[in-house]
Amino acid sequence: MKQDQATEQQINSEWHNLLGQFHKIITGNPAPEKVKEKLLDLKSCAENSALINIRQKEAIVARCVNYINGEYGNTKTLENLNHGKTS
Repeated sequence: MKQDQATEQQINSEWHNLLGQFHKIITGNPAPEKVKEKLLDLKSCAENSALINIRQKEAIVARCVNYINGEYGNTKTLENLNHGKTS
C-alpha cells in the first residue's frame, strides 16, 4: 500500500512540476518566439515522462503547442461569450 501511495505522490509531483514549469515560462505573456525553445523542451519532457499518464502528457503538449502557435487561451467558448454580451 505504501508503494502505491508513493507512486501516486510521484505522479502528482511530476504533473504539478510540469504545469509549474509551463506557467513559469509563460508568466508575463512573452511572445511565443521568445519562449519557443523552452516550450519545446518542456513538451519533450512531458512526452518522455514515465510517471504521468497519456492524458496528462497530452495536456502539457497541447498547452505548449497552443502557446507556440499563439492559440493558448483563445477558445471558441470565450469568443462566443464575448460576442454574446448585451449592452
